[in-house]
Amino acid sequence: MLPFQLPDRIVSLVTEIETRAGRPIRWEEDKNLFGAMYSNVWKGRATIVYRDFTEEGVVHELLHLRLTYSGFPVLSCDGHLHITKQIMDMLLGAAQHIVIFPQLKELGYKPREGESRGIRQQLAQLEKEDFDRVSSEPDVRALFSMIYVRVFLESEDAETQAEAERIFDDPRRQPCRALAKSVIAIFRDRPREQTVAVKPLRVFAESPDRNGRHHRSQDQKRERRPAQRPGVTIGRCSTH
Repeated sequence: MLPFQLPDRIVSLVTEIETRAGRPIRWEEDKNLFGAMYSNVWKGRATIVYRDFTEEGVVHELLHLRLTYSGFPVLSCDGHLHITKQIMDMLLGAAQHIVIFPQLKELGYKPREGESRGIRQQLAQLEKEDFDRVSSEPDVRALFSMIYVRVFLESEDAETQAEAERIFDDPRRQPCRALAKSVIAIFRDRPREQTVAVKPLRVFAESPDRNGRHHRSQDQKRERRPAQRPGVTIGRCSTH
């Protein structure tokens, strides 16, 4: 049960998602959540995890869920390191936001302002990291690159972008920026329609069915224990 009344135009979106899922959306409070809210589909059940409620945040996550139930490719990292999942979450979020941000603007919201707040938190954490300690890890470098990607794909705040350039002007971080610019070019060169239709790579999960279930290969279905090692956690890309 939501703690506030949603406009009728949004209630219809909740109904659409719950109809596709065949069950109610699960709402789960997490007071330690890095961002305000995020969503996922697990075993066909749409779930929204929240620390703080805002109308825009709820709508944002509902649009993410609608994309998932519409067959938008989902990235899978079963058996991989937690940091790999962070990278995949950011990559998937950037791809989905190409579709979601225009929809949010049409509804009267300002999605890039909310993303900018979370991105500034990530930049502040990144700058505190001992880069010499972690720079030998390819997955950590990729994580840093994805933060730069978020700055220039998901934020229009000039101050945030200038801060990112200052941080990545450090010669040690410049290779991360070069990788990030390659990723940004791929997104910007691909028309929105093609981004929606793009198929997942073989190493990722197939698109979910109408109930949000992920169909994986036999290799992916084998139970594997995620590797454990000290890593870098730079916030989750939630709104959000």
